[in-house]
Amino acid sequence: MGPVRAVEEHESELCEVFYVDFNCVLDCPELVSFVDTLHYRINSADRKRGGNGKRKRLNEHVDKLSVGSLVHELIDVLSVLEPMTREDLLEAYLKVMEFKADGLRIYSETISKDLNKDSSISYDQVIEFMKANRLIIEDNPPSGHRVLRSGVHQRGSFLFRMENNKDLQKVRARVLLRKRERAAYGVKRVYRPADER
Repeated sequence: MGPVRAVEEHESELCEVFYVDFNCVLDCPELVSFVDTLHYRINSADRKRGGNGKRKRLNEHVDKLSVGSLVHELIDVLSVLEPMTREDLLEAYLKVMEFKADGLRIYSETISKDLNKDSSISYDQVIEFMKANRLIIEDNPPSGHRVLRSGVHQRGSFLFRMENNKDLQKVRARVLLRKRERAAYGVKRVYRPADER
């Protein structure tokens, strides 16, 4: 049995086969309707659980970092500055968010509700979770310093509102210049794959 037949014969309402033109996927009204319905159902389920049905918000307070938003924010920072160590990633994140390291506290509403108590998560646990889910990849280059790089390709940005943001481009340019200097002294793999082209 082929994969299309397996999906067609599966009982789940989420298993749908759509025949689309890959040059314009959203030209298929059945697919658009399916995605709209799915989006509505997810938001409705979120509201039933006490959520607001909207996208995650940026973290605003260092003493109450939502782990869901933190994961998105770390991927954004890493996608601009990669590769970098986990310590450098935390430092860069704190600078971008204009947070102080004192009082850093990461929490998960879901875990707190399940345990019926307020519990926090360590930064290293977040990094390990991201590695386990291949959101980030940790390399061990010859220099001996373990470095992180993004494991996902993003079209947009959660933290940085616009890709053509001039401040973001200046930060990226400064980082690339610094990495270029390091590469001139023989350090290998200092660039993101997209920057090596």
